[in-house]
Amino acid sequence: GLNLASSNEWTASTTIANSLSVSGRLQIGGNINASSTATSTFAGGVSVASIGGLSSASGLTISDGGFHNDSSAVSYFTGNVGIGTVSPNSTLDILSANITTSSILGGNLFIRTSNAQAIDIGGKLSLGGYNDNAASVIRVFGTVEGRKANATTGNSSGYLIFKTNNNGTLFERMRITNDGNVGIGTTTPSQLLSVHGSSLLGGTTTAQNIMATGTVMLTGLAIQSGAGNVLCLVGNSVFKDD
Repeated sequence: GLNLASSNEWTASTTIANSLSVSGRLQIGGNINASSTATSTFAGGVSVASIGGLSSASGLTISDGGFHNDSSAVSYFTGNVGIGTVSPNSTLDILSANITTSSILGGNLFIRTSNAQAIDIGGKLSLGGYNDNAASVIRVFGTVEGRKANATTGNSSGYLIFKTNNNGTLFERMRITNDGNVGIGTTTPSQLLSVHGSSLLGGTTTAQNIMATGTVMLTGLAIQSGAGNVLCLVGNSVFKDD
């Protein structure tokens, strides 16, 4: 192999039969082509000019420093990045076969945490952008979070929450618990759908066995008889038929 411990420069094509080890920084103006048997290690990072490229017949692994084109600590790719595709159509384009729902398989995209198991720990997807005309202040506008529902080791029960930003603070707006209950305005929904706070249902709404607590206002109510309790109201009730 070839080991470069000090400053060296090649101006012509160079073929390395085995391995290449660089202890400093390697800057390439052309292409790096690696065969399936070659192993190259770049301890100081790799900078590839836009006129060239980086390819490997046996795959490419990027760790620690990643790709960058300056001396800063920021690592990034420019242009569209494709995983499983050579023609990405967006900033990040992931192409893979359909994966059947499973608690073990990671799916087509898997966001996870590195923490040890604990309640309320799990992956979060943040959506945001700039909040000023100068495009200098980055903020999160909303999140989708999958969290562990308990502190029991080996128990994978989890919940899903949706948050939105209200003037600089993220608030939870909806939660789906591990048993499938949906809560709006509550973090502890006790029914399949639990709505805490005022709500408006427009159009035709069909419901069976309604049980409500507090003040209920119904406009244009049509009740069909049936077995058992049709409508059970606890508290103040207002019926109005226009």
